[in-house]
Amino acid sequence: MNPLRNDPRFQAIVRQVGVPVVNLSPMDFAETGALTTADLFKNFPAAYLQNGDTGAVAANRIERGQKVNIRNLDGNDNVREIMMVDGFRTPPSGNGVCAIDPSIIPAISLDHVDILVDGASATYGSDAETGVINVVLRRNFDGAITQLRYGTQAGGKNKYAASQLWGRTWDGGGITLGYEWY
Repeated sequence: MNPLRNDPRFQAIVRQVGVPVVNLSPMDFAETGALTTADLFKNFPAAYLQNGDTGAVAANRIERGQKVNIRNLDGNDNVREIMMVDGFRTPPSGNGVCAIDPSIIPAISLDHVDILVDGASATYGSDAETGVINVVLRRNFDGAITQLRYGTQAGGKNKYAASQLWGRTWDGGGITLGYEWY
């Protein structure tokens, strides 16, 4: 069940504007060879993904992340789209970098990603000028999955990812744990 699709505010935007919601699924990872959720956006025409990792030094730490930028309208210190996890808003990532990085969620934990590529600032606030990215997590998973993935990037460098998902359900609820090393 997708909480964003059931949100009446979101439905009002889709009806008024007539903008379809784009869905990216785990099958898209296999088809495109993407290792992370941010890599998946490289194949999405309306999104701009900075090449490689973006490094920022802040408070004597080095942070790495991949900034997803819908329509390439963000500057270095502002964000014009919002990211949500299961319909709940998340703040931009980074200490010295204001970035939307959907790879903070392990790819193995995703059910799908919904993308609204249109202004939604009237509903979600002024930082949703260019769109909304909603990461929907797997629910009611029972079992365990381990994935090892391999890829190459520009310049012939190798990329590796290892992921694990574990879940257990019972009559009163359930728990799902995911981990990814990239």
